[in-house]
Amino acid sequence: MHENVDEMQTDLDDYLARYNTKQPYQGRDMKGRTPYPMFVKGLHKEKKTVAKTAAQTEKMNLPVKRRPSGNNHHRKEKPVHQRPH
Repeated sequence: MHENVDEMQTDLDDYLARYNTKQPYQGRDMKGRTPYPMFVKGLHKEKKTVAKTAAQTEKMNLPVKRRPSGNNHHRKEKPVHQRPH
């Protein structure tokens, strides 16, 4: 049992560090590696994929949708419902 939140956080931090960097896993495509390096590898792969897609889009001169400026781009006008008289 933990005496306070700080002790609990320290134990959780230790566990996550051990889980992600020390203990090798046998899961799909892990090949005995730990989760953290696989995560980082995935980030690099995603970054390359995004860059490649952007370059291909630019070559094809496809229109790029841009969000409207301002803070209200996520708001839509709601229709006004009126009661029949």
